[in-house]
Amino acid sequence: MSIPDHDNVKKWAGWFRTLPTLWKFITVVIVLILLGGFFYFQYMKLPSLQRDLNDLQKTNTSLSEQNKELKTEILLLRKENEGLRETVAPLFRQAAKEFPGEEINISLKKIIERMEAENPYGKPIATFTATAEVMIESNIQGDGYTEFMVDKAGFLVFAKQSDSLLMIFSRKEWRKQTGQGQVIYNSNFSLDATDPAAGRPLYFLKDTEYIQIFFYTIIPKSKVVGGRVICIINNLIRFEFVIPPQETTDKMIFIRDLSQFHQLLKESGN
Repeated sequence: MSIPDHDNVKKWAGWFRTLPTLWKFITVVIVLILLGGFFYFQYMKLPSLQRDLNDLQKTNTSLSEQNKELKTEILLLRKENEGLRETVAPLFRQAAKEFPGEEINISLKKIIERMEAENPYGKPIATFTATAEVMIESNIQGDGYTEFMVDKAGFLVFAKQSDSLLMIFSRKEWRKQTGQGQVIYNSNFSLDATDPAAGRPLYFLKDTEYIQIFFYTIIPKSKVVGGRVICIINNLIRFEFVIPPQETTDKMIFIRDLSQFHQLLKESGN
């Protein structure tokens, strides 16, 4: 915008002086309003509009990210739904075949209840036996098996933190010298019918964090080479656990890797 020259200024000034007083007042008011509006918009309204625009841009960015996350979740749900359909479809066909004419929800419930009743992992624990075999380094001399009837029971515990979930006992232990500086200890454990775990479904052992074994006749501080524990539940289910190398404290032996046990319980329908 070019600056008016001197002659033009004089011309406009002369024109303004010829105006009546009222029109002069109106002209001044109009100019002041225009100038006030310009300064208000330039220094007050425009920054506020700029802030609002920035907030809208941030909101738009956030909504775009949420939209991407929702699309990802929808894809995952679709995949899960497809997998669920593949799993449930055979049950629907079986329910329709075995209970024709009944409502699908009722017939499907019957099928599921029957499957749960037939699942050995869901049956109450009636018997629980275990055979523990552990090899330790020892210079004990001898040949063949030596049998011990112990005054205090040895035990095997499925535990969570300091709580016992299931405890089984043994009052007989066997020991055999291998002839190679190692001794094998063996004991059979069984569940007492009055134990709180009796009658509960096997699923409740899913909370087990470790297995603790106590042999009464071994040396309090022994070096364990290895071993295994075989459990039989209700004469139907068999688990085998590996005893890793370790040093005992107060005759205690621990099994802490129970990943396969937990996975088996999970896959069995828990």
